[in-house]
Amino acid sequence: MLSTVKQLELARDYFARVPARGALTEVAELHQTSRPTTYEVVQRIELAFRRGGPADELRHLREEARQRDEQLRSAYDQIGELGRRLQPDWDQIHRFIVEAAVAPVSLDNIVGLVKRAFQVEISSEYARGIVNRAAARSRQVLERLAPERKARRAVGDEIFLGERPMLVVAEPQSLAVLRVSVEEHRDKDTWARILKPLDGIEIFASDLGKGMTAAVEARGWPHQADIFHAVRILTESSAVEERRGYEAIEEEYAWERRLQKLRDDGDDPRGVATNYAMARNRTQRALERFAEIERLLRQMRSAVELTDASGRWMTPEEREQKITQAMTRLEELGLARRRRVAGYWRNPKLLTFAREAQRRFDALAVPAGPLPRRDLLDAAVGGWALHRGLLRPRGALIASLRVVAASPAHPDFLAFRERVEAILDASLRASSAIECLNSLWRVYQQVKKSFGTDFAYLVALHHNMHEFREGPRRGKSPFDLLGLDPGTRDWLSLIV
Repeated sequence: MLSTVKQLELARDYFARVPARGALTEVAELHQTSRPTTYEVVQRIELAFRRGGPADELRHLREEARQRDEQLRSAYDQIGELGRRLQPDWDQIHRFIVEAAVAPVSLDNIVGLVKRAFQVEISSEYARGIVNRAAARSRQVLERLAPERKARRAVGDEIFLGERPMLVVAEPQSLAVLRVSVEEHRDKDTWARILKPLDGIEIFASDLGKGMTAAVEARGWPHQADIFHAVRILTESSAVEERRGYEAIEEEYAWERRLQKLRDDGDDPRGVATNYAMARNRTQRALERFAEIERLLRQMRSAVELTDASGRWMTPEEREQKITQAMTRLEELGLARRRRVAGYWRNPKLLTFAREAQRRFDALAVPAGPLPRRDLLDAAVGGWALHRGLLRPRGALIASLRVVAASPAHPDFLAFRERVEAILDASLRASSAIECLNSLWRVYQQVKKSFGTDFAYLVALHHNMHEFREGPRRGKSPFDLLGLDPGTRDWLSLIV
């Protein structure tokens, strides 16, 4: 019988490979289990996570592709008889093929849509040739426009298309794709080649992949470890500790029921009563331990926020002290997965954002007035936190009092506050933007199974030149937000 941890590791490795052919066999060989056993474990875990599991995600993506296919069919069913009697406009057909390729739908579906919309018979090879030529031109267009020259911040990540990694670099504020390449490796040399054109980068964020980290350090850029991954590690550890507490409660309850039954039956309960008392003590210790661990984890999470609970700026040294104190105690308590937690939270790159912000704060000229520099900075940071709605009532009150004290005493406080807010708004703490962009190519992976760098650039150009439909970026394209003018709003005119 496989242990729970072994089953989870087996399922993790399987879902990391699916839908690649032979994933089940490969995982079975990796974990030295039989194929039926591997299949049974995967099926059981898949059923346990009915919503949000890998299988549901695949079904959702396929359903989304099917709905888009139906929308395209419906739109071109409305073409009138007059259009059908005209000679085919091959430029329009080529544009249609490329537009459909980023919908995304399969080549067979594109062929069927062309026949329905234009009454023209084409082969899959013909459609593939049109898409491949447009993809190659997309790569040339993006290399000519060189969006990386406009970027001052960048985030990077690796996404696997089967067994090959696709290396992606983006600008986090605009979500513009700067560089993308499907490679055989993801080592330092490969990443160094991808990052070479990025000359104006002031800070880079990632999940600390080894090859990427080595390449970033070779460039000398400040490197920010992704905060999301750090917090997720704490959340996972907290969940393990919470489960241990529930197990202690369950054991106590079992002994309590046995004790009650003996009393009801009139039997001697002394031995069971002793075990029940011991179980109660273990439960109490487990709950106290979990409460202390949760307090320490909250302390660690607060160390990577931009401000403390009162809107005050925490220096890098103060943040390091909070993390070190918490980690020392957590290691004494034997925190679950403490080696993984320590490996990420003791990494100095986790606080790169704080050191970079502190460096910029130190370079600011402070308005003349009675308040010392630190109090004035805290007032400005508190004003920013109030404006962003980041503080609870008590903290908001304290921050408001700081702003009220600083405003009349320093005539230039408003201008100083604006400069401080600009630094805080520009702080790069996470690489989550790249995780959003990775979802672009995941959809195509379900339709095409595999594709190369040129097609990745086709998707990137389409994304970079299309306006966001919702959210704070609504009405603007990534190129607009990046300040890059490609000379036209019609992306197809650049490649078809």
